[in-house]
Amino acid sequence: MRRLTPLRLDAQPNLRWPHLPSYVAFEKGLFRSEGLSVKLVSLTSQALVSAGLNSTVDFVPVEGRGAQVALSGRKLKFVVGQAVISHAVLAVRKEIRTLDDLNKRNVGVGEINGFRPALLRPLIESRFGSRWKLHLEPRELARVKGFKDDVYQGVFVSPRFAAKALQHGHRVLAKIGDTRPYLSGTIWTRTSFVSKNRLNIVKFVRLIACAILLIQRDKNAVVPVIMKYFGIVDPKEAGHVWQLVRTQFAPDIPKALVTQLFRDQLALMKRRGLRKINKAPPNFEAFIARKLLSSTLKRLGYILRPPPYRRKEAS
Repeated sequence: MRRLTPLRLDAQPNLRWPHLPSYVAFEKGLFRSEGLSVKLVSLTSQALVSAGLNSTVDFVPVEGRGAQVALSGRKLKFVVGQAVISHAVLAVRKEIRTLDDLNKRNVGVGEINGFRPALLRPLIESRFGSRWKLHLEPRELARVKGFKDDVYQGVFVSPRFAAKALQHGHRVLAKIGDTRPYLSGTIWTRTSFVSKNRLNIVKFVRLIACAILLIQRDKNAVVPVIMKYFGIVDPKEAGHVWQLVRTQFAPDIPKALVTQLFRDQLALMKRRGLRKINKAPPNFEAFIARKLLSSTLKRLGYILRPPPYRRKEAS
């Protein structure tokens, strides 16, 4: 059987959480249980996409660049999902007990795992209004330092840093993901690979779905994996990460989120001059191995549900 080399290990630990199902599947022997041999590879996202297109790597969990190369004419298929909501968590200092306590207080906002402030800020204002003093600080580490020094009474950060805040007695009051679905870590492969390896694709979808179920239900099994891949020493802190992210994964790739992903990438390509403004967009569903994914999940008893909300479309 051909060795599958599907997953990247990010250089920065706080960027890894969307790929947690893949790491759980690897550490808990789910690949082996399906008869698949897997090698984890450490590459930058650009190198990983190139390796995926050149048949060096079979499965690639880089949804944004994958959408871009698909829109540029390369033949690929997204086969299974991982994270399905936004990365942003609102951590507040321990004396802040409610959202109202943040009125006219300083809240730091910036990029989180590639999630741009230009998208995050309107979502914050639409959900919470403009009652806070929002301060743009692009670097997450700088926001965390400002939080420690009480420059900011609240900060939007990744689950990794929110867990550290919880460790020090602070609070998490909100997760943008509660109102902002977002595909992240969605896995794709070449269309030709899907055609020639349908059984392996079914096995791959099945084990990722089983890993997600394990994340949702079994803290004791998942905490050691979080500790290893996030570089966390304290099991209690890893437990906080698990509690924050356990409901944020799904193997399905909802159609509404596919549309949002590809429209975001179309808008980005147009701004960079990589696509003609007036060129009609393709049928985005053509880039999803939908029948294979849905039939596999249904056989597992997974109930396909549409997301209960939509965000504003990209402009």
